[in-house]
Amino acid sequence: MISIYQTRDGRLDTVEEQVDGCWASLIDPTPEEIARVRAAVEVPEDFLTHALDRGEQARTEREDGAMLVVLRVPFFQGEAADIPHITVPLGIVVTDRYLVTVCAHDVGVLRQLTSGAVRGLSTVKHNRFVLHAMHVTAQRYLYHLGEINKAVDALEDRLQASLRNRELLDLLPTATPRAQDHIIGACERHGVVYLERLLARARRVGPDGEVLRDDRDITRLEIVVTLLREIKL
Repeated sequence: MISIYQTRDGRLDTVEEQVDGCWASLIDPTPEEIARVRAAVEVPEDFLTHALDRGEQARTEREDGAMLVVLRVPFFQGEAADIPHITVPLGIVVTDRYLVTVCAHDVGVLRQLTSGAVRGLSTVKHNRFVLHAMHVTAQRYLYHLGEINKAVDALEDRLQASLRNRELLDLLPTATPRAQDHIIGACERHGVVYLERLLARARRVGPDGEVLRDDRDITRLEIVVTLLREIKL
């Protein structure tokens, strides 16, 4: 599925075609959809497919003037899954003219970014968009960890009331330690140290000169680092 957005007068609007300064969001795209976007943005094809590989790790890559940022973001598979809370790759492709996000799932990070609730989100200010995506990702990790803790508390209450075998078996599929490992491990792979270095660099010169023009962007990056530190505790 392709959805195309553009900020106009501070609002995030849906548009029909890719134009300068737009954001194309690909969710579980078909090969035809990938080809359509690639023809418009002119980036290496693997930039649009890396994030569809479930094992892709958080990293950045540059080629032919384009940048790929891969984040590991939390995803809720449903209560019936062996591990309800996991992480999946989200790719952000940045060029001079376009933004593209690619994910195999409709993750909460994308829903929050497209909800209109993220203040200051701009499809034109690309570095700021990436910082917003990191910030929202950190918030979603805290939310998912809270949901895991609530599930544990609920099961503990049930087990205190009844220690039947069925209750004990219900505890195992939740796989809470495994779910927490997915979430916390992803935070470690993102690398708080990397973000701290990015923050130090931004304070000096900014990643591309754009970020430092607004002190709020530095504050936003500081918040991301702080949230990821809290998640790892």
